[in-house]
Amino acid sequence: MPTVHLGHVAHEMEKRGARTEKGDLNRDRQEYNALVVDLQKYREEKQALEQEKARQQDQQQKAQQYNTSAERVDLKNATKILKDEPSFENITKRREQLDKWDERLNKNDSYIRWKDETIRKASEHFGWIDSFEKQIQEAEKRIESINWLNPLKLKENRNIKEKAEQDISKARTEIKFHDEKLNYHRDKLSFNNKIEFNQVKTQHEVELPGFLEKNKNTRQYIRSERDVLQKAENALENAFIRQVASFFLS
Repeated sequence: MPTVHLGHVAHEMEKRGARTEKGDLNRDRQEYNALVVDLQKYREEKQALEQEKARQQDQQQKAQQYNTSAERVDLKNATKILKDEPSFENITKRREQLDKWDERLNKNDSYIRWKDETIRKASEHFGWIDSFEKQIQEAEKRIESINWLNPLKLKENRNIKEKAEQDISKARTEIKFHDEKLNYHRDKLSFNNKIEFNQVKTQHEVELPGFLEKNKNTRQYIRSERDVLQKAENALENAFIRQVASFFLS
């Protein structure tokens, strides 16, 4: 719809921000024209999409005339996965997506194995610390049980005390060693003491079977999709070979 001429007075009023009857009329017509243009553009795009879809369906039907009934089933199964026509290009794109999915699963598996191994090693360090702490307690009890009032056993008691003190010193050195080794695990697993570590360990043991089962099921699904895509690709290749052969035989 054409717009109307505003005239000098209406133009000046509109310029100052004052609405006029002619200005409102022009705005209504401009809005209407914009809608008409958008509608026409939508119709053209819809028509183009429908034509492209019809062309693809026609190509697919022509191509599938060279497929066996079993191969058509394979192509139909691939269509469900791809949500598009089973072309070489679409199959390649989906394979690339599956490769990335596989890569993420591999990283998950690596992380699970790392965490499992890290928790196992931390448990071993805590186990050694507990063992050496018991050795210290036993050595201290040996010292406390010495009867210094018996002069006949003075030399023997000194030897017992010296040996116990050596055991205590050695055990403390070992405890320090294993405690320093735990610094890595404290940082990576986010715990400060044995109680917090046991919480991390318990949570991991509870969650681990679920993680492993989920990854296993996902890998089975990926393998299933790859099998469907491979069958569809074989069907496309066979159809191409038969089509080319028909040209030479005709």
